[in-house]
Amino acid sequence: MKSLFGVALVAGLLSASQSAAIVTATGPVRSSDDSILGCRALNLGDEPISVSVVLNSGVPGVVEQGTLEIPAGEGRQILSSSVAIFGGYCIFEFNANPTLLRTYISLQDLGGSNTRLLAPAEVIDADAGLINARTFSPPLRSSEGDNLNCRAVNFSTEAVIVEAELDNGLGAVVEDATVEVPAGASRRITGSSTAIFGGFCRFRFSGNPTMVRGYIETQPSGGGNTRLLLPATAIDASATVTPATPTATPMPDSTCPPIPATNTPSAIETCPPATVEPCEDGCCGDCDGDGEVRINELIQAVNFALDGCSE
Repeated sequence: MKSLFGVALVAGLLSASQSAAIVTATGPVRSSDDSILGCRALNLGDEPISVSVVLNSGVPGVVEQGTLEIPAGEGRQILSSSVAIFGGYCIFEFNANPTLLRTYISLQDLGGSNTRLLAPAEVIDADAGLINARTFSPPLRSSEGDNLNCRAVNFSTEAVIVEAELDNGLGAVVEDATVEVPAGASRRITGSSTAIFGGFCRFRFSGNPTMVRGYIETQPSGGGNTRLLLPATAIDASATVTPATPTATPMPDSTCPPIPATNTPSAIETCPPATVEPCEDGCCGDCDGDGEVRINELIQAVNFALDGCSE
């Protein structure tokens, strides 16, 4: 450990408020001695961007920190560690549009193999107010013996009490607990190693929801590397759905529509009134008596049938 977490994070947030820098933070990931936990950035802009990073252990304590310039259109692993970390996360600081400079935490096997886990960082808003927050994770399936955890991380400078429930997705609570999460720390609030077919986490806390975050996590039996980490989000009870307004299909006009110019010039454009006598020898539906039944005449015939005509 190189320095205390509090010094690094507070300094980062202060500089962010003074220079309008962006601060982003990832969720907490567990890694073992045979893995590499890394902090990555992808620059989608047209200019190079300098990025400062802290890899924190979540205990808390800084494992690695550094700064790297990311060329335009390129991705870089800014720093990494191969020591065992039980809830490590990355904090990034940069002066750029966060939709152009994307930041991540990654996990891969020692020696450089395929990426095992990649989770994006999200912006910290130090000016956001404190609220009584309730957040919910996505539902995950877990096998007997594997760990399905509800985990929280506190990026603020004060301890926060976090309540968490692990629901089985069938209306029952599997496990629940309340834990005080110190400033800069990540903690497993509750979890289970029983088979759950659609479990999800509910979190409750009072704090800044961009600084206090809940996650659902899967691990192998015995507690190894994080396999999957997904954030909990809030429900917006004020959101409304505006139903679509049905569009009525217009009925044909009571008179025959105009005959296109391509038709014969002798064609009559309107039909006689609905009291016309039914035909006997001629072509039924032939309004203009030219010996042909056109589309406009068929429409008028249907109108006659609907409105009624003399027998």
